[in-house]
Amino acid sequence: MILSLLFSAQAASPATLPVWRWPAGVVQRFHIETEIVTPTGHRYYAANNLDARAGAVKLRADAACTAKPEGKVQIVSCTFAYFDMKGQAWVADEATKLATILEEWSSDLGRTSVEMELGPDGRLRTFDTMAGKERSNKREGYIIEQERMLLQRAFSAFDLPLTTDDKDWVRGWQQKGGSALMQLLTISGTAGASEIKHTHVGERDGLTVIQTTAKGTLSAGSALDADAGGRLVDVRLAGETLFDVASGMMIWRDFTMDGRLMVSAQGAGTGAEYFQVGAIQWVPEFPAPGEIPLSVAAMRAPRLSGVAPAAVAGIAVVSFAELGMDPLFVQGFPSAAEPLNLPVTKVSARVLVNADGVPSSVTPFAGFEALGAATEQALLGARFPARPAPYSVDLDVEWRPAADAE
Repeated sequence: MILSLLFSAQAASPATLPVWRWPAGVVQRFHIETEIVTPTGHRYYAANNLDARAGAVKLRADAACTAKPEGKVQIVSCTFAYFDMKGQAWVADEATKLATILEEWSSDLGRTSVEMELGPDGRLRTFDTMAGKERSNKREGYIIEQERMLLQRAFSAFDLPLTTDDKDWVRGWQQKGGSALMQLLTISGTAGASEIKHTHVGERDGLTVIQTTAKGTLSAGSALDADAGGRLVDVRLAGETLFDVASGMMIWRDFTMDGRLMVSAQGAGTGAEYFQVGAIQWVPEFPAPGEIPLSVAAMRAPRLSGVAPAAVAGIAVVSFAELGMDPLFVQGFPSAAEPLNLPVTKVSARVLVNADGVPSSVTPFAGFEALGAATEQALLGARFPARPAPYSVDLDVEWRPAADAE
């Protein structure tokens, strides 16, 4: 997961102020990723008398969310099309146990539904889950509460109240009251105070860019939570949101949260207590299970027409397979495509080839427009089999990130 760099300068108020809109009954799809690092370890439990400490866990999920208005608020319910958890054990000899536990959690949470109450401004007022497992004993009840808190940390990025004062869009606005973002990974609740500021910093890819910064002094609400205790944690948060004014929907939000023990609570060591990096991305359709969707920039980038050009009279169109050539690829993207952060992708082109096998023209017709010129240049430098007469061929050129070099 690659998190965007933050803008540092303020921008003018947008021509149309962003406002949250959740059309009733319309499915909104989100790809969600969260990684939580707990340097002193966080204990996870399975139903059958198994537990282990994790130093880090990573959650990746695809959630389908639907809103239902109730008065001035929206009740947003989400189910999962995909859910997976992986972790790094706090001590190496617990790695196998942790993997078993997180596999159980992945199964549980994949069957769990989430319910959020969102205010008209976008504030996340309440968060709850419908458990995917039975609460038949105290241990299972504790696990369900742990799972709920983990999901709260992943979905906390939905807490984004938007101001209706156009002056605030120039000077920034404070988020008053508690925030779902500024909470610790503890089932006993989070106590303390925090300050959160949102600032409009410009436009990107036709989207409104909002920077969020926060700081606070937090602690677990009860010493009953053995993993969190009551230690004071100095928390700093920074993140960025891309909001689509036209649809009234958050297209992307990321945040990084760094929590360190206050000097009075520190023992030996650095004081590092809690670290989380999270992101939520709206997607038109879910990626393949376990895959990462295209970046927001790529999703909004221009595409070629997708229609092959008309055949040239008197020139035969042969299939690429008939030529006996290996598949064509280019390693490393051109500078025009680098901002799109593309994975392996293909561009289709029609090549007119002289009888001696030298291309006379190339017409890219499907794929990302940013790769069109580079594909044309690459194919003009290629050589094809000689034939008794000129011919044309439709083919795919695979573009690969430089890191995929073999």
